[in-house]
Amino acid sequence: MSKRRITSIIFVILTVVCSGVVYNIYLSFERASKTAVTLVTAPTDATVAFTNTATKKVTKGSHGTVYIEPGIYDILVEKKGFNSYKKTQDISKNNTVIAELSPQTKEAVEWVKRHQDQYNKLEAFAGKKSLEYNKSVTDKYPLIGVLPLKDPYYSIGHYKKENGEPVVVITTESPQYRYIATRRIVSMGYKLSDYRIEYKDFQNPLKEKK
Repeated sequence: MSKRRITSIIFVILTVVCSGVVYNIYLSFERASKTAVTLVTAPTDATVAFTNTATKKVTKGSHGTVYIEPGIYDILVEKKGFNSYKKTQDISKNNTVIAELSPQTKEAVEWVKRHQDQYNKLEAFAGKKSLEYNKSVTDKYPLIGVLPLKDPYYSIGHYKKENGEPVVVITTESPQYRYIATRRIVSMGYKLSDYRIEYKDFQNPLKEKK
């Protein structure tokens, strides 16, 4: 092999390597201020549109990962022949989108039968994320791990807000058992100040009856 040919090969290799390095540096800077959002959809070729509720800027994506500015977004996942998925989500607090589209037409139903593996993978991923969430919540809010608690006169349960924060719900109509339920939480070693507590079906004794 001639010296000139060797030089040409080395030049090509260096050009390819440098181009790759420059591109990676560009991506690093371009994504530095953005949030990586994991998109898990079934069908996997469904289109995903993120509309920033503040700026109205639209970012398109698909099954995989998309990088967008932190903020609250209206999310639309759609595919012809399937029911659309819509949700408003703060991706700064929850950077995972899981969308399972149900078939609407006969053709879509047949498509799902042939691609059931996509739905199975989505369900497996959703189950894994649910377990991760439950562990993270019980680590931070251990009371959630022992709920629900039931008594003939009251119950203590919880629900999850949009941002993932758990809310403890005490359900009772009696002011007395509202107090007793609250004291039960304290007696178990939990601090009320660590939790957001809501009361359901509580009747204020000072409120005038109609």
